[in-house]
Amino acid sequence: MGRQSLKDTAARKGAASKIKSQTASVMKQRTAAIGQMSAKLKEKFNEVEEAVNNKQADNIRYYWNLGRLLTDVEQHPEEYVGRGGESGLELIHSALSTQSRTLRLCAQAAREFTETQLESIIGLYNRDTNWQLNWGHIPVLMTLPTHGERETWAEKAITEMYDPNSLRAAMAKASAGNRGHAHGRNHKVPGTLAARIRQVLSVSNAWLQKQQKVWHGAKMSLWGDLNSTSREALTDDMLKDVKDARTVMEEMKDEIENNITAMAKTIEYMERQIELNTEERVGDRRKTGQRRRQLNVG
Repeated sequence: MGRQSLKDTAARKGAASKIKSQTASVMKQRTAAIGQMSAKLKEKFNEVEEAVNNKQADNIRYYWNLGRLLTDVEQHPEEYVGRGGESGLELIHSALSTQSRTLRLCAQAAREFTETQLESIIGLYNRDTNWQLNWGHIPVLMTLPTHGERETWAEKAITEMYDPNSLRAAMAKASAGNRGHAHGRNHKVPGTLAARIRQVLSVSNAWLQKQQKVWHGAKMSLWGDLNSTSREALTDDMLKDVKDARTVMEEMKDEIENNITAMAKTIEYMERQIELNTEERVGDRRKTGQRRRQLNVG
């Protein structure tokens, strides 16, 4: 990835420190509030929290079990044909009115996690806040190649009380740091501001052309090709590379959004400064004309 300025690095560290501070503040406030509760209120409060946590755990189990069913139907389609000849997968999709992406994630979860592994993830919780993972965390954890890594990041998510998006961002940042440490290289910065602008434009255009014509465009899609590839031709290395590519693109998405926001401010600033330059030049020409007329009159 591109080299970050000291200012950007400091801003990121500041944001991380702020999140940790907010987490500590929430825990402190929670402990103090529970400590002030009467025995009856504390008992009722704990019952409500336990019910919510149980519901979240059951929700994860529901999606995982749905994934097992989907996998079984996919592997033995002849056993699940509908009365009118419909495929079992189509009937499940219609019955649930669920997005296809959700069903694909359910099936993937059933393949990626054994029941024991899933329960080990579900069983984790923050002892200070009773905070637990929900189904939204599971697809994020599935981008990691091993159960050990998934469990490590699940524990970190619980400690830091990361929602799924925050967990994804933390994983992407850690992955970028590892890549930079192992394979980082210095990128030459063009000598002028104009050249730096042209570099951004050139690289951005090259990426867009590659995306539209090679990776995932209207006429060709690598992902579409992979989705229609036989299982015999797919390998663990290919899967890991796709997951790594998605992690990089998730990070790129955040960085692109940061650039777009910064560009909007820069465009506003440049337009105003150029406008002032124009006004100043016009004013100078008027003053020059007035002096010439005065000289002619004299």
